[in-house]
Amino acid sequence: EISAFPGLNSLLKGHRPGELTVITGPTGSGKTTFLSQYSLDLSMNGVNTLFGSFEIPRDVFVNRMIKQYIGRQRGHADEPDGNSITKDDLAQAANSFTQLDMNVMKHFGATPIDEVLDIMDDLVNTSELNHVIIDNLQFMMGMNGQSGAKEYYNQFQAQDLLLDKFRQFATSKNVHITICVHPRKTDINLPLTINDFFGSAKATQEADNVIILQSLSDNSKYLEVKKNRYDGSLGELPLGFQKECNSFVDLSSFADTIRMKRRHDADNIDVMTAIA
Repeated sequence: EISAFPGLNSLLKGHRPGELTVITGPTGSGKTTFLSQYSLDLSMNGVNTLFGSFEIPRDVFVNRMIKQYIGRQRGHADEPDGNSITKDDLAQAANSFTQLDMNVMKHFGATPIDEVLDIMDDLVNTSELNHVIIDNLQFMMGMNGQSGAKEYYNQFQAQDLLLDKFRQFATSKNVHITICVHPRKTDINLPLTINDFFGSAKATQEADNVIILQSLSDNSKYLEVKKNRYDGSLGELPLGFQKECNSFVDLSSFADTIRMKRRHDADNIDVMTAIA
């Protein structure tokens, strides 16, 4: 279960071994922040978790996650922004943080898929690994900045190959894998759809769960479950943000209020229908 996001948990009914989840969102929407918090929550609930941070160096990523960890210990949703995190706070939290069932790969940037799978396989055999998070697929592939039809065609093929291998690993090793995939270039003023994942349709076809971190022009954000193979429950989870601890806050209990406000602000156009 995902205790930090009860609204998401009520939709997905938890994470099951052997499943594949894919997530996307606009650039700068907070995908890495969410995935860091999501993995931290899993590990704090006894789920042996491996995080592959291929976009952000390991030291930087872990430091950000420790701030989120401090927020969880304090109960960040109730903390005032002025309650700053000191160096002593970080040092003390780091000691208990190392006791969590959390591993972060040392790899950064382009990394061969077989190296990643070897690390995953070793942890399955030695530590009973339960959940793997890949952030993100394009940085792991190392194919950023290419252009032209032929290059994109080859990139789509390469991405499909990686998705195949992750899918096979999840099924054969009974491990849940969550993969962040960049979106296609779209109108930034419109919410993303299930067709806006970069590459072919394979990512969303292979996935058991499809999640989009939506970021609207009014700076509001929400998680949208677009596919749920387990029981078909779909919906949206409004999010707040606590800057001091770099963490999202589940606002699903305020969904009706937010929906009404959005309708008023958009001249009665329902921009977001939040489902608790």
